[in-house]
Amino acid sequence: MPRVSHDPKTHDGLKAACEIAIAGIDRDDIANLAKFLEEVDGTTEAHRADPAFQKRAWSSDLVWDGGLLTETKLDTLLSDDFCQWFGGEIARVRRADKGQRTPSLKRLLEEALLRAQSVLDFKPHVETLRTLALFFPESFTDLANKGKLKQLADTMDLDVAGNDPIQANRLILDRIE
Repeated sequence: MPRVSHDPKTHDGLKAACEIAIAGIDRDDIANLAKFLEEVDGTTEAHRADPAFQKRAWSSDLVWDGGLLTETKLDTLLSDDFCQWFGGEIARVRRADKGQRTPSLKRLLEEALLRAQSVLDFKPHVETLRTLALFFPESFTDLANKGKLKQLADTMDLDVAGNDPIQANRLILDRIE
């Protein structure tokens, strides 16, 4: 796909850039994502906290691409304790007022990365952000790479504190909406 330059600081430029991005999305990925999001939305908190459901979410093709987080490491991370904790936190954040989700999501991301690092010796940023996006699609763009998020936020003239992917997502979505 040819790269076309649009000014994301203007409404028309941002709209044109979004239309190009949407045109490049694989329709099967959209269908799989829609199916999973319907399931997440239609389940109970207890089901979302269930380790088997959490393992399915984290190991989904929508999240896991087999990078640094190998299948063995993914299995190590997704202990029943981690999945129950993560599912409980998902439920807690979902109950929060939507206006308070950004700080709650930031705390959840930081804690999940620390817990992951304690068993993996690295922080699976991309996979964790993708998993959070499955449970909170209204709070995320489709960018999970922190550098790309920061680059887009800078291009859009948004003031993101540090390299905070949660805040960057929120500010980008606020500008688009």
